Amino acid sequence: MQKQLCKVALGDVIMVKAILPEDQFPLLSREEEYPDCVGILSNYCGTSFEGSAKEIMRLSYVNNIIKEMSGQPKITVSINTCTTGGLREVTPSLTAKAYRGSLVAVGHSSLLIFKRCASTKVGGRRSDPAKLQSEILDTATGSGRNVFKKLDYLREYSRNNLDKVIDRDLYKQFVLNPTMYLASYQKLRSKRGSMTPGINPTTLDGMSLDEIMKIIKRLHDESFQFTPGRLHKIPKKYGGNRPLIVGNPRDKLVQEVIRLVLDAIYEPLFYDNSHGFRQLKSCHTGLRYIFTKFTGTSWWIEGDIQNCFDSIPHDKLMLLIESKIKDQRFTQLIRKALNAGYFDFKTHITNIVGTPQGSIISPILANIYLHQLDEFVLKLKANFDSKVTNRNLKTSEYWNAKYKLNKAKKEGVEGKELRKLVVRARSIEAKLNDVRTQRLEYVRYADDWIIAVNGSYTQTKEILRQVTEFCLSIGLTVSPTKTNITNSYKNKILFLGTYIKHAVHRTYSTHIRGYLQRNRLALLLTVPVRLIKRKLSEIGVTKNNRGISKTMWTPLTLRQIVHNYNTIIRGYINYYSFAQNKGIFAGWLYYIIWDSCLRTIAHKLSLGRRVKVIKRFGSDITIKDYIKQANGQIVIKEMKLFKPSFKINVWDFKGNVKTDIPLMYSVEGISLATLNDLKCTVCDSSYRVEMHHVRMMKDLSPKIKELDALMAKANRKQIPLCRNCHMKYHANTLIIQKESIN
Repeated sequence: MQKQLCKVALGDVIMVKAILPEDQFPLLSREEEYPDCVGILSNYCGTSFEGSAKEIMRLSYVNNIIKEMSGQPKITVSINTCTTGGLREVTPSLTAKAYRGSLVAVGHSSLLIFKRCASTKVGGRRSDPAKLQSEILDTATGSGRNVFKKLDYLREYSRNNLDKVIDRDLYKQFVLNPTMYLASYQKLRSKRGSMTPGINPTTLDGMSLDEIMKIIKRLHDESFQFTPGRLHKIPKKYGGNRPLIVGNPRDKLVQEVIRLVLDAIYEPLFYDNSHGFRQLKSCHTGLRYIFTKFTGTSWWIEGDIQNCFDSIPHDKLMLLIESKIKDQRFTQLIRKALNAGYFDFKTHITNIVGTPQGSIISPILANIYLHQLDEFVLKLKANFDSKVTNRNLKTSEYWNAKYKLNKAKKEGVEGKELRKLVVRARSIEAKLNDVRTQRLEYVRYADDWIIAVNGSYTQTKEILRQVTEFCLSIGLTVSPTKTNITNSYKNKILFLGTYIKHAVHRTYSTHIRGYLQRNRLALLLTVPVRLIKRKLSEIGVTKNNRGISKTMWTPLTLRQIVHNYNTIIRGYINYYSFAQNKGIFAGWLYYIIWDSCLRTIAHKLSLGRRVKVIKRFGSDITIKDYIKQANGQIVIKEMKLFKPSFKINVWDFKGNVKTDIPLMYSVEGISLATLNDLKCTVCDSSYRVEMHHVRMMKDLSPKIKELDALMAKANRKQIPLCRNCHMKYHANTLIIQKESIN
């Protein structure tokens, strides 16, 4: 058999034809050489990759080789060499890559097998396993930044083809792509839930690229199963419990990948009426929508779906998803997440209804299902709304009184007679309530929704009946206790923590022609002060409308105490920035928090009276810390109790604004976690390096543990450690030199 040698920087490359020589595969049988060659080649490639984090890549390359040798269509693989840092041409259409042991690549007409090259020195550098991992991510199908471009292409395709079915291989392009999991890990790693275990103690602590590849391997052979969650019951405000399912944090990486794909497909389909759990949508965007669209509507339906998340039927939800997505492996993965169930004590419970609250994909699945309700209500709106474009229609009585008044002015009538005509014209209701002015408005945030009707009470009851019947047809129930019909001109409506009501006091403005005209009765969005008083009383800040000492905070430092009180003030003021009664509310809130803060500091320092705290720290409660730097200079850091602005701006909604925070689905803005090319912080090793996690910064003990001191100094909740040092840390046997801390 002829052999052709090709000189490359790696050494001699043996070009072997389909019938391989005996010395290359010593186990090859002389009889029926071709079939045995294919089988032995699969075993040979399997052993060369066994135990590494690239077993998924191995399957792809072995299949390509077998296709080449079986006469099937050839596939050209273009990959980088791990030792030269760039592409090296071997044949006109082939480049190759070294995989620490054997290298396998497929060309148009030949099979290349390189000898071991892990220790081969090329160009003055040796092969780097950490660099090899990064190149795996860069060269896999659809990997690197290209996968996010594909995600944007998918979103754009869904936006431009709203009624078309998605027939792409989503499972291969996204679910089996390591880069998607790096993005998921980047988003989830700093959240508290990443260190909250489910039914087993597994968390994101110890996460590494190898762990991600193990998950992908199980997804590739479809043996991956979601771990059942742990049931945690949260008491509801009006009685009962809200079930919260605490899942495995590593399963959440897969759920986040599913959520990204579903968001790209369904986000362009959702209507502007929906504001819950969506990008660039929030409570403020929903309230702004009401403030601008609902003016003039009299009857409001305050709707609520009873146990919405726990009542969504799996079969109907999956039929809805499968009608849009044809990739069965992807939809089957969603079904696995729904059927995972949970443990209530020792009992494993699985239901055929409900999307578990606490799951990452639960909100978007609920939005997908409730999108049917949005479509139904918008159809009602299209049939109910008046086709008359002129919204300034008045009653005939109003125009009659207006005509008599203008006629009297032209005839020169003055005194009491003219005054009577003016009073009559202003006392008549000008608004026309008939079919020419009726309209319907709708907004939804998760399972809470409002339908506002400019029409009669009878029409509003009929609309509620139709919506109730439709919800029953899709397996949902409109709550009879929480669903009410309210007149917005007489009573307040509580939606998203805000009171909404039409103004009752008439205001006037000067017309461009110089006469006074009546303004419309605008909507008033106000703070529910009574509810906030109750909330502050429950957390131990107030009692009987007076501030009290927060005894749970006395072990904290003075700076931490003031910081905690500032978070309360800023939280309420930022949320109710648009409120009509913001000035009064801000003044009351500041006084209550100021009083409680004084009492807490007096309790901590045993000063007895609040006036002593004011004498020491001032009336604005200024805490000064004197910090000595390495050069001997003393720096003063101050923290004051936050004093809010009392200025009222009814348009100060915080939603749908541009920020510097990159969106999760943006190609240029997405952030990837760095799990490759890691080195241990303690011993500088690059072997089996994984990420050590803590749940919160306050869980660190920098005065006791040296590693915690390093994390506190860097202000990080994750730090890379090799497996050996990581186990020593959890066994409290890890020792770090103090010089490295300083």
